[in-house]
Amino acid sequence: MATTNLYTGGAEFKLPNGKFYVGSYHVHPTMGAMVGAVHTSRKHSMLTPANEEVEQKVETLKGRRTKGVIPTSSPARPRTTSTPPAPRRRPRAATRVPRRNTGSSSY
Repeated sequence: MATTNLYTGGAEFKLPNGKFYVGSYHVHPTMGAMVGAVHTSRKHSMLTPANEEVEQKVETLKGRRTKGVIPTSSPARPRTTSTPPAPRRRPRAATRVPRRNTGSSSY
């Protein structure tokens, strides 16, 4: 079982392309830190710790195998509740102006 529902603000992990990762992550017991809040069977990137302190944290979590959020050096993403967006209104059809009868016919 992985340690799930963790969040990084961007200073702790790098993606395989070298860019810092911001978002939810989990720590797999054998593979380490990975993208996404929970482990899935779908392909998802492994995260590389940005420094030794983060690497030690990951190693500790790998042995922990529990669910839950632990404090990180990055601020947690605030949880907000939002109301669903209002339904979209269809635009009104343009009002057609009747053509004036000019006396000629196109028939």
